[in-house]
Amino acid sequence: MKKKLLKGFLIFAAISQVGYAGYVLAVDGPGAPPQRISGTVDRVEGDSIHIRTDEGAMQSYSISKRMRDDARALNEGDRVVVETDWMHRTVDVFPATVLLSSQTYGYRTIMGRVQTFNPSDERLTLETRSGETETFTVRGPAIRKLNSIKEGSRVTVEIDDQNRVVDVRRG
Repeated sequence: MKKKLLKGFLIFAAISQVGYAGYVLAVDGPGAPPQRISGTVDRVEGDSIHIRTDEGAMQSYSISKRMRDDARALNEGDRVVVETDWMHRTVDVFPATVLLSSQTYGYRTIMGRVQTFNPSDERLTLETRSGETETFTVRGPAIRKLNSIKEGSRVTVEIDDQNRVVDVRRG
């Protein structure tokens, strides 16, 4: 009787450990959400950006070709947020004011597909996930980003409190 009870307990303990390990892998694996690191730009060199994090550590991130123009527009001392994937590859770099404003001043994030974008009148029409069509005014650096995005592409846009697009990311 004691042998069967001990054997059952050991099997239960092994199964519970496998379940716990599976949870950790799911959080850290390919399906994990992007990690955001905030800090101050130390310098931008070629295809990398050097950030001093809020904790004081110096971090270097590689920049893809599509982000180089935006990264070159950043100056030393600018507050930024770097978004990385689960393998710590740089997904996006954007001014910290966009993130901070979204938390305090009513900025919102919308995901959808680009229906039309006309740079001359600075208007973007998106089809949202719910199937609705919304039109926004585009301002600043977001215009350059949208010029490289084709109609039908999935995007995530940051909308300010005046219903203007302030940042665009693919995906």
